[in-house]
Amino acid sequence: MLHSKSNIPAHLVNVRKELCNALRLETSDLPFAGELVQVKSEDLHWQPALEKLLHGFSLRLLVPDKHYKKVTRYINQTNIGARLVYYHVKDAIQILPEDHTVFISWTFTPIILYPGGCSNR
Repeated sequence: MLHSKSNIPAHLVNVRKELCNALRLETSDLPFAGELVQVKSEDLHWQPALEKLLHGFSLRLLVPDKHYKKVTRYINQTNIGARLVYYHVKDAIQILPEDHTVFISWTFTPIILYPGGCSNR
């Protein structure tokens, strides 16, 4: 994975764990973007550059529409002690890599729960 769970900073992993515990969700219900992306084996020589390129995005928490209101309410009412950027994921999007782009070097974990797009929060 581009950022396996162990590569996400511990304080963000703990924030997600506390959030999920409070809302009775599984941590897999709220993945970090970096947990869903990995570099293709034939392009591993690009991994350090790709990790640097995607570092900020990889730390975004992806919140499906069905959990978005309660997650937002919790974050707004709770001092979580960290800066957490999260995306409201609404509908499925089709991702088609183009040749000769960085995008072609990635593989993505399918997000069946997230039909659509994301909005930054």
